[in-house]
Order: sequence, then structure tokens, then C-alpha cells
Amino acid sequence: MDNGRTYDLVIGLRAVTSTDGMTADFYQFDMKFLGETATRIINEVKGVNRGVSM
Repeated sequence: MDNGRTYDLVIGLRAVTSTDGMTADFYQFDMKFLGETATRIINEVKGVNRGVSM
């Protein structure tokens, strides 16, 4: 951030789909959504400097 190293927090975005509540599969996020969401989180949440999709 600003060409300097930062040691702020990482936030992970994870969503799953399930039909029976016993098993789950990861949800395929749209890349546009991920990009917009990560940028917004990084810019608006103090102490967070990157986002990952899990």
C-alpha cells in the first residue's frame, strides 16, 4: 500500500452451497464480484490490506 510493506490483516471470503445441510460444496464466485468486493473491503475496512477467496 503506497509502495510500502504493511502488516495489516487478511480477510477470507468463503461461501458454500448445500442441499441437505450435511454436505457442502464451494460456491463459484463471479470474478467481477470478487474484484469489486475485495477492493471495497480493502478501502473501507480499517486494518485490512488484502482479501482472499477460499
